[in-house]
Amino acid sequence: MAEPTLNTSTSASGRRQLASLLPATLKRLLAVAVGLAGFMLANTLYLLLVRLADRVGLEPFALDEATLPPFYQVLLLAHTGAGLLLAVLMAAFLVAHLPRVWRRFHHEAAWTGVPYAAVGVGLVASGLFIFAEAATRGNSWVWWLHSGAAVLALAGYAAHRAVSHTRPPATRLARFLGVGTAASLALFVVHGGLAMREGAYREAGERPATAGSESSQATAGPGAGVPGGVNRDAARMLRGDFGPSGWVPAGAVPPESPFFPSPATTSTGDFLAADFLVRHGAAVGTGAIRAEAEARGFASETRIGSGSCERCHADIVDQWATSAHRFASFNNPFYEATIAAMRSEPRESNRWIDRHLASPGIAAGGVGRAASKWCSGCHDPVLLFAGGMGREIDRNSPAAQAGLTCLSCHAIDRIHDRTGNGNYNIADAAESPYIFAGSPPRSLGGLLHDAVIRSRPAVHSTRMLKPFFRESTYCATCHKVGLSEPVNNYRWLRGQNEFDSWDDSGVSLNAARTFYLPAARRVCQDCHMPLEPAPRGDMAAANGLVRSHRFLGANTALPYLRGDTATLRRIEDFLRAEKLRVDVFAVRA
Repeated sequence: MAEPTLNTSTSASGRRQLASLLPATLKRLLAVAVGLAGFMLANTLYLLLVRLADRVGLEPFALDEATLPPFYQVLLLAHTGAGLLLAVLMAAFLVAHLPRVWRRFHHEAAWTGVPYAAVGVGLVASGLFIFAEAATRGNSWVWWLHSGAAVLALAGYAAHRAVSHTRPPATRLARFLGVGTAASLALFVVHGGLAMREGAYREAGERPATAGSESSQATAGPGAGVPGGVNRDAARMLRGDFGPSGWVPAGAVPPESPFFPSPATTSTGDFLAADFLVRHGAAVGTGAIRAEAEARGFASETRIGSGSCERCHADIVDQWATSAHRFASFNNPFYEATIAAMRSEPRESNRWIDRHLASPGIAAGGVGRAASKWCSGCHDPVLLFAGGMGREIDRNSPAAQAGLTCLSCHAIDRIHDRTGNGNYNIADAAESPYIFAGSPPRSLGGLLHDAVIRSRPAVHSTRMLKPFFRESTYCATCHKVGLSEPVNNYRWLRGQNEFDSWDDSGVSLNAARTFYLPAARRVCQDCHMPLEPAPRGDMAAANGLVRSHRFLGANTALPYLRGDTATLRRIEDFLRAEKLRVDVFAVRA
């Protein structure tokens, strides 16, 4: 390729102008890069305007804690994609450009070009850090660094061109900034218009409910008059069933609920999709799960229902994988023996079970199968909410070997009351706010889905981490048990009840009968979910620590059966760490 002629001229300012050293190919490359930079300018200003609207609460442009418009998400992904493409183009331009201009060394161009290139490297590095490590509050300093680097990069490019021997007209930069700003305002207006339309749909209830979505706070609407729905009026549905006074005991369940006698509900009041609580886990490693369950009696090697979560929460999933929660269903031989006997042995029916079996849509599976739903609200939610408890159960299936999956707890958006027995709601009425939510793991859609979550994790955190998750009442829903007449054909009897024991102890600072009060109140999570190091870089970690999902207690039988000596040692250490103190006083000789 022929070198360009080095003709010289004098500008209006008296400064010597030299012919450009850029061949036609590099000029085209630079033109594409500048055009892409214009898109990045408009895109960045739009994202900043949305962030500002969030900060000041400017409706309808602000993003709430439960929704994330697809338009915004597409531009968020476009920001990352276009930014990486621009970085590649500028790197290619720099490699080709530097040897040519070095022969015509220009001090001012060097003093502006080198810092400009360094700022560009910092801009890309900070953007990749946000992409990989999530834009959380703990990483907010990186966001500010990234934003500052973007401003410096624009200023650096303008300064570099201004001092070069082939300066563009001054109006070109003004036109570039003007077009970029106008485009960003247009994007912002479109964003607001789409948000207004989306809000109108939500208020009118026109959006269809979709099963298989992330959780959202259910209020009035879905399931309002449905026996298995979140907003059911159990007192009205059961009025007269407990005597002429109309009194209905707390925690009573309408027999017409598909989950009866479990008090658990769903937002829609209906069964969930088979893979709702396992998120693609029902089809992952089915052969291996079945083979291990047949050989050992339970499956422990394949982690069912945690695959999509593990990509961002590796440490938490590692902890959960050894917990008693994970081995709560048919992967627990002790529980399996109990539930199998309950379902197979002849049982006398009662008026409640008869009403349940006569309800529309309920499988006529017999008294034992119907009564076993009382257990499955806390032990087999994957089976219960998919309608599996009313049928013959394949104990070697992924659904039976899943135990309590991540969403079994994190899809709960309401605890109905303090009566326990699984008295919670699984939110299934709202679509996932993130695009590509239905994409399988390790697919392009799954990668983009994870990228959006990492770029805007606040909505995901709001949906998956409710405020009441930090309260003992949350644990009480399954750690407070009472057997009712539909289950035992007798009357209400107290069962295993850790919640009331805690509530009546000094630790809760809620009991007047205790001898000693600790210095501070402690809830269940303080002892059973202590902070634990996260060596794999879990994105939920704060200062390198996450809340332990081992849920250590006194169960040494399950890890013993699995040969899990590490978990055995942890439980022993947990029980020996000043968990019990015996005080002897008022002793007389």
